[in-house]
Amino acid sequence: MKHDVFLNGKTVDLVVLELKHVKKTDWYKWLNNQKLTTYTKQGYFPNTKEKQLKYFLDNLHKKKELNKKFSEDKKLQLGIINKKTNKFVGVISLFRFDYFSRCCEISILINFEKLNNSMKVYKEAQDLLIKHAFFKMNFRRIQTSTFSSELSDLAIRLFGFKLEGIQKEREYVNGKYHDLYLLGLLKNYYVSN
Repeated sequence: MKHDVFLNGKTVDLVVLELKHVKKTDWYKWLNNQKLTTYTKQGYFPNTKEKQLKYFLDNLHKKKELNKKFSEDKKLQLGIINKKTNKFVGVISLFRFDYFSRCCEISILINFEKLNNSMKVYKEAQDLLIKHAFFKMNFRRIQTSTFSSELSDLAIRLFGFKLEGIQKEREYVNGKYHDLYLLGLLKNYYVSN
């Protein structure tokens, strides 16, 4: 399958999501996989190809020309392609754009079951989108949150995120309440390799 590359990396490309990603891949099944959605707010209700198609048509299809109406875009969502296998392995997003304060949020969902070297793919995909946010879109701050202390530590170690707060027992997941770790990254603290 050919992909419309938006950000080119060494081992991954970030591509414009297209109808073929819904129709010709198992993207919709990722949201049904309880292991993949462990650290997300997904997997509560079953997803189907039809629901994924509706999501795509309602939210992504209208943004084929990403820069045409830049100020109106509220989300930049891209597919992650493993260059070695040409497989669609994840989705990464910038969203909640605040153009006045120059802030946004980032999230990522990777189908680790399709990867041998998943940490390298995760790191490069995040790096590509963080660099794009800081140096192309001119955001000065990126935020994220997780209820996994391991993922929080990873974001701090790999990218230079700072732990800005903890909301005690904020998230209910898998029968337990978890603390929510709030993380922020300022452009001048970004660690890039």
